[in-house]
Amino acid sequence: MSNLKRISVISVMLFIAILITTISFAKTGTVNVEEVIVREGPSTTTNVVTGIKGNTEVEILGEEQGFYKIKYNETTGYIRSDLLNVKEEVVENEQAPVEENNIETEKNETVQEENVLAESTTDNVEIKEEETKEFPKEITLTTNVNVYILPIYTSTIITTIENGNNITINREVNNWSYITSGNITGWVRNYNLNNPTDIVADEEQQEEQEEQEEQEKVENEQQEQTANIDRGYVNVSSVNVRKEANTNCDILTTLTRNTEVKVLAVEGEWYKVKYGDILGYIKQEFVSESQTETTSRAEEERTTTTVETKTGYISVSLANIREKASANSKVIKTLKKKTKVQVAGTEGEFTKIILDDGNTAYVATRLIVYNLDEIEEEPQSTNTASSNNVTVKPGNSSGQGIVDFANQFLGYSYVYGGTTPNSGFDCSGFTYYVFNQCGYNLSRSCSVQANSGAAVSKSELQAGDLIFFNNGSNGSIGHVGIYIGNGRFIHASNPTRGVVTDTINSGYYCTYYYSARRVAN
Repeated sequence: MSNLKRISVISVMLFIAILITTISFAKTGTVNVEEVIVREGPSTTTNVVTGIKGNTEVEILGEEQGFYKIKYNETTGYIRSDLLNVKEEVVENEQAPVEENNIETEKNETVQEENVLAESTTDNVEIKEEETKEFPKEITLTTNVNVYILPIYTSTIITTIENGNNITINREVNNWSYITSGNITGWVRNYNLNNPTDIVADEEQQEEQEEQEEQEKVENEQQEQTANIDRGYVNVSSVNVRKEANTNCDILTTLTRNTEVKVLAVEGEWYKVKYGDILGYIKQEFVSESQTETTSRAEEERTTTTVETKTGYISVSLANIREKASANSKVIKTLKKKTKVQVAGTEGEFTKIILDDGNTAYVATRLIVYNLDEIEEEPQSTNTASSNNVTVKPGNSSGQGIVDFANQFLGYSYVYGGTTPNSGFDCSGFTYYVFNQCGYNLSRSCSVQANSGAAVSKSELQAGDLIFFNNGSNGSIGHVGIYIGNGRFIHASNPTRGVVTDTINSGYYCTYYYSARRVAN
C-alpha cells in the first residue's frame, strides 16, 4: 500500500473516532403550567400549531424574542420562555477505541470496513423509513367526529366531519390524531378513528355492538311474530291505527271498513300493519283476510258490537263536519241545529262521529250536546228573515248606509265559506256581501280587503270603515268586521255566535286589533 493511501485511511479512521467520542450538549424543557399553546412563530399573534399538557418534556432548538423554539414529537413551533422549566443535559457517546497501531492494514481490509459501514448506514435509513412511512395515512370515517383546535377535550371544536368522509392522519400525539380533510385541519380523538392505535378498543366496541344487536334481535323476535296473513281488511265501520301496540298511545289515522292494509307481524293481540306511508298497529280482531259484506243488517250488527256510541245533537245553526280532528282539516259537509249524531269518542278538542254511510268524521266538541233541552232557541228578530226566503232592505254607499244595511243581519248564522244571507256568512264573506250590495267592488279575500281603500288610524274611525284583527296564533290578519261607531263593530264572529256586535276597546278584539281601511266615500 502506498504512503498516500495509508495516510488517507488513517485520516478517515481518526475522523470517525473523533465523531463517535464527541460530547454533545442538549437542552430540554418541561411545561410548567396546566396547558401551553405552541405557535408558528415567536409571537402571540401567530397561528396556533397545537397544545401541550403540563409536565410534558420538549426539546429546545433555540431562543427568539422571549420564545423558545421547540420540537415535540414531529411538531416544531414556539412557546413563551417563561412557560418552560429548562435544563441542560450532557450526553457522551462512548464507542470502543479505534485501533491505530495497524498502520499496515491491507487495502482490501479497509474496503471491507468501508463496505460494512456503508451497509450499516443503509440499514439505518431503511429502518427510519419503516418507522415514518406509517404517516400520513388515509382512512374512511365510520362515525361522525368532532375536529378540535387543540388535542385537548375542552378546547374549541372547529367543525364536525360526517361519517363516510375520508381524512388523512398526519401524526399522533397521545390519544389524539392530527388530521386533514379538504381545507380542514385539526385534532380528533383516536377512539373515533378506525386506526391501528385503537384496534383493541375497536374490537371491544364491535363485540359490544354485536352483543347489543343480538339482544335486540332476540327481544324483537320475542315481541313480534310472523303473521299468518300478508294482507288484511278492516272488518268494522272504523278502526284506529295506533303508534304502538296499546290503546294509550297516539292515533296515527282512522281506517274505514274494507280498507286494505299490509300485515307485517303479530305483537300480542295486535297486528303491525303498513297503510301507505303509515306504520302502526291494529287489534287483530278488527282485521280479516277478506273483505266483509256491507248489507245494512251487517253494518248495524258490527256497529253495535264493536263500536260503543252514544247519541248527541248539533247545538248551533250550522256545524262544519271535518275529515280529521283539526280545525285546518277539510270540511266534508255541514249539519243543522238539532241534527242527531252517533258519537264514537273524542280526540283533543274534537268529537268523532259515525256518519250514515259508516264512515267517521269530526266536529268541534263544543258544538255537541247530549240533551235537546240544552239547545237554546234562536231569538226572533224583525231584521232576521227566513233562511229559505230572505228579504233584504237595500243599502246606500255612505258609511252610515253600510252600517244600516249590515245591522239587518244581526243573528244570522256563521258558516265557513258563506257569502249570502241564505247560506250564512263567514267574516270576510259578510263584509264582501255588505259592501258589494252597497255599490262597492270589494274582494272576497280578507288579506286583499286589508289593502283596499285608504288607511285609517284607530282614533279616526268612522261608521262603515273596515277593521282588521291579528290571528292570535301567528300574527297574520285573521278576522274582519265593519265599524258601527262608539267603539263597536259588527261581524260574523264564529259558528256559536253568528253575526253579532263587539267592542274594540277591551278584551280580545282590543288585544288583537290590527288596522282599519276606509272604502266608503
